[in-house]
Amino acid sequence: PAGFKVRKTSKALKLTWKKRSGARSYHVWRRAAKGGTYEKIATVSKYSSTYYDKTAKKGVKYYYRVCATQRVAGKTVQGRMSGARSGRR
Repeated sequence: PAGFKVRKTSKALKLTWKKRSGARSYHVWRRAAKGGTYEKIATVSKYSSTYYDKTAKKGVKYYYRVCATQRVAGKTVQGRMSGARSGRR
């Protein structure tokens, strides 16, 4: 999704993006090290464009990506991944 941003709050890293028309949900992916492997950490409702990563550890830099899912021929498929954005709690 467009407009993907990561911001630090007092208790979490806040991820925001612009809703995508036709999206069924959004998958949030995270890695803790540059060059590491991304893991899916959340599935967010199509009605939301915000996710708070409350499991992020203080002092660790994380990299995030988000992708929308859609229903195609009766199956849920992932769309294109956003560009990576980083944040440190």
